[in-house]
Amino acid sequence: DEEGNEKSSHGGEDRTPVIQTVHYLYIQMEYCEKSTLRDTIDQGLYEDTSRLWRLFREILDGLAYIHEKGMIHRDLKPVNIFLDSDDHVKIGDFGLATDHPANAVVSKQEDNHADSSAMPDPSGSLTGMVGTALYVSPEVQGSTKSTYNQKVDLFSLGIIFFEMSYHPMSTASERIFVLSQLRLPTIVFPKDFDEVKHAKQRTVITWLLNHDPAARPTAVELLKSEHLPPPQMEESELHEVLHHTLANVDGKAYRTMMSQIFSQRISPAIDYTYDSDMLKGSFSVWAAKIQQHVCEIVSRIFKRHGAIKLHTPLLMPRNKKLYEHNEASYFMDHSGMLVMLPYDLRIPFARFVARNNISNLKRYCIERVFRPRKLDRCHPKELLECAFDIITSTGNSFLPIAETIYAISEIIQEFSVLQERNYSIYLNHTALLKAILLHCGIPEDKLNQVYIILYDAVTEKLTKREVEAKFCNLSLTSNSLSRLYRFIEQKGEASNVFPFLNTAIKQKPGVTQLLKHGMKDLEEIIGLLKQLGIKLQVSINLGLVYKIQQHNGIIFQFVAYIKRRQRTVPEILAAGGRYDHLIPQFRGPQMVGPVPSAVGVSIAIDKITAAVSGVEDSVSVSSCDLLVVSVGQMSMGRAINIVQKLWTAGIPAEIMYDWSQSQEELQEYCRCSGITYVALVSDKEGNHVKVKSFEKDRQTEKRILESDLVDHLIQKLKTKICDERCSRETSDNLSVQNQKGSFTNISGVFESHGTLIVPNVSVIAPEKLSASARRRQEIQVQTRLQTFISSLQQKTSEIEILAVDLPKATVIHFLSLEFDGDRQAFDATVRQLVSRWPKQRCSYLQAICDEIYSIKMEKRVPALILYSYRDEYKVLF
Repeated sequence: DEEGNEKSSHGGEDRTPVIQTVHYLYIQMEYCEKSTLRDTIDQGLYEDTSRLWRLFREILDGLAYIHEKGMIHRDLKPVNIFLDSDDHVKIGDFGLATDHPANAVVSKQEDNHADSSAMPDPSGSLTGMVGTALYVSPEVQGSTKSTYNQKVDLFSLGIIFFEMSYHPMSTASERIFVLSQLRLPTIVFPKDFDEVKHAKQRTVITWLLNHDPAARPTAVELLKSEHLPPPQMEESELHEVLHHTLANVDGKAYRTMMSQIFSQRISPAIDYTYDSDMLKGSFSVWAAKIQQHVCEIVSRIFKRHGAIKLHTPLLMPRNKKLYEHNEASYFMDHSGMLVMLPYDLRIPFARFVARNNISNLKRYCIERVFRPRKLDRCHPKELLECAFDIITSTGNSFLPIAETIYAISEIIQEFSVLQERNYSIYLNHTALLKAILLHCGIPEDKLNQVYIILYDAVTEKLTKREVEAKFCNLSLTSNSLSRLYRFIEQKGEASNVFPFLNTAIKQKPGVTQLLKHGMKDLEEIIGLLKQLGIKLQVSINLGLVYKIQQHNGIIFQFVAYIKRRQRTVPEILAAGGRYDHLIPQFRGPQMVGPVPSAVGVSIAIDKITAAVSGVEDSVSVSSCDLLVVSVGQMSMGRAINIVQKLWTAGIPAEIMYDWSQSQEELQEYCRCSGITYVALVSDKEGNHVKVKSFEKDRQTEKRILESDLVDHLIQKLKTKICDERCSRETSDNLSVQNQKGSFTNISGVFESHGTLIVPNVSVIAPEKLSASARRRQEIQVQTRLQTFISSLQQKTSEIEILAVDLPKATVIHFLSLEFDGDRQAFDATVRQLVSRWPKQRCSYLQAICDEIYSIKMEKRVPALILYSYRDEYKVLF
């Protein structure tokens, strides 16, 4: 949000022909026949004070608009400000504009246009890389790399406003001299500038030309300031009418205004472009199936934790307190009430909990969330998010937040592509963060602004210079900033971070208490995560700021660093924390009673889908197992009867509507749809059905009696489901690498398949196995040992299998290992065993022995099968 989402290239897209569409971009611009502000200045604008202020106000309105959209013009000057036929301002020439709110300026070599020796063009045409030298701000003009923000446009406006308020200069050299003097830090006005008559202009110009960007106003601040005269009568009267109309929402004038607004005609062009980027012919059935597959797996995990699927109302009234910077998508209903679409699933749920007085609930929800776009008249951006929340009546336990983190780690273990990314769990605490900011000398009234900047730094992936540019608006001292950076860049294990905090932060009343509270809670949760057996790396990240205004207590993120466009960037898969303090904000005045404890996490489903789609050997995500095909029109009746029986038996099946398709077309359809089996129904086959199977690039064909078809498919699908579960249901993925090979442990979940309990399987290979090879080996081992396991389960249900790549003769020697004594006695027998074999195999044998000790001596598993998948030989411990 979290918000660094990118479009992915789905690996499954090659399944259908790629059609490239050519798009043409037409830019329609208004013709401004009254030319530019440069012409107006040269014609004596300074003499018409009322027009001067009106045009200046319109320029400010335009700048406020583009700055609100996150843009910087960077080349503002009189020749780039146009006047239309109604004498209204239109800001143009956005050739050097940037849509980033903060930017790093290029080096001096590229910025020599701003050097004092550069000769600016008096006409105001472009003479350098970024703006004309006479209008460029000091921070852009610097001789070294620096940072800047939207306030560079306000400095340029200060020069422009002076020219609007001063008589036209007769020569180019006079203009260069006067404006150069004005650009000095002391701001030297020309002697013939009437400071009494133009007192307001002088005040505004001085404010705009301040060399300290933090002291310079924003466009909105200047518009609201007392230094600008009120708008002209016509505009002022309109504002007054609107103000009175909006103040009385039950009045006739208000209803009339709403009626007019909602009776607007939508042109065909706006209708077409509103959602053209979302409906541009890029839909893929395969991608939709993968998304459905991901959602089913995630839902299954949360159901396993006892969660129920619960949706909350889509819309809620606009809340400026929660979304101060217009992050949410706002709309107006027919009555004129402002409502908002969900920015995330947490706020609507917190409102739901508060209004229904819920004290105990565990829920999950997979729904769309929305982000407004910078452009007007276009559909909000849609993202698919999953929320998991635990509401309890007690706030003393850390188990809910530990369970939430554990559930996300389970999701990661379900997808091999996510396991390979090596996600880390970052933890922080709101009390810890507040203690750090107060220690750095940041006033309490600016804490929220600092939180927002730090959050933007992560979600927008800003560089350090870009973050500094945002901080420059807060007038923080350089000492405060340097101390802050020292803390927020700290990341690592608690054993390293906590001593640093205790040493670095001085003993201050309040600050010390916050520090101790935060560290105590974090130590508690780290201990619980260890108890739950989470193998992902857990780190304290003091720079983690996740929606701090909505949370209280522990916050966390699951982050991996992946390579994208030659850059390594953080990928946030999930984020959440505790949010008890959010619930009372939605309680009604009559609601009493204790506030429940609330913990929640938001998961980026789109990112999981994109990752799974990008895997070449993508998983089977078919929504259908069998395709019934009638060979000729005469067999269609039999095909319909067969598919009806399959549906009744609960087997997902399709019937091919077009019986005239060729074998090649059928095979391509099955390949694209992920269908494994095809039943060919033909009168020539009598009461038999020809069943084709497409599994792992192998094609088999079998004739089966029509009456046996359902039972045959049920058996086939049971085997397939069992194999997939064995490879899918993993809760641990531990790799220990050494000089000669690698060790991989796949720990399955005990789950009944009829009367059979699938045991844990650990595969130890001398060389590193790929994910697909590892899964294949596990399935083969379980299949070959199925009968033996069934007989063994009559004595014990706790069984583990250790599969190794050794000959039978070597496996037999492992029976000499000593289990009745202590670790020393066991190690002595290990040394005797290892000494019999060449040195190059010692590390592999040692890894096997270590795993045997872990299973038998530490876990105390009653039955351990050591199985050689080379010779298909087993021994039982």
